[in-house]
Amino acid sequence: MLQQVQSSSTTGEIITSDHKRSKKLIATRRLLLVLIILTSGAILLIQSLAAGHISAEHVYDDGVYFAASLNVVHGIIPYKDFVFVQPPL
Repeated sequence: MLQQVQSSSTTGEIITSDHKRSKKLIATRRLLLVLIILTSGAILLIQSLAAGHISAEHVYDDGVYFAASLNVVHGIIPYKDFVFVQPPL
């Protein structure tokens, strides 16, 4: 079987057509791996957002503490201006 052989002028190495094909195959596999990783990450993010895991919508205590901290940040005093059911420590 005859192969096409080219000489690279910069490095002096001989590049065969099989060598070019293997480089192209490696680049294609890397691209495929990156696409699989990005797609998997996007799917996991969408599922987490849809289930409310990131925004903590389904956890009651987190929502209460978050709302209370927002009130405090905006200058509203707990137990005086809004009801906070947990007593201070």
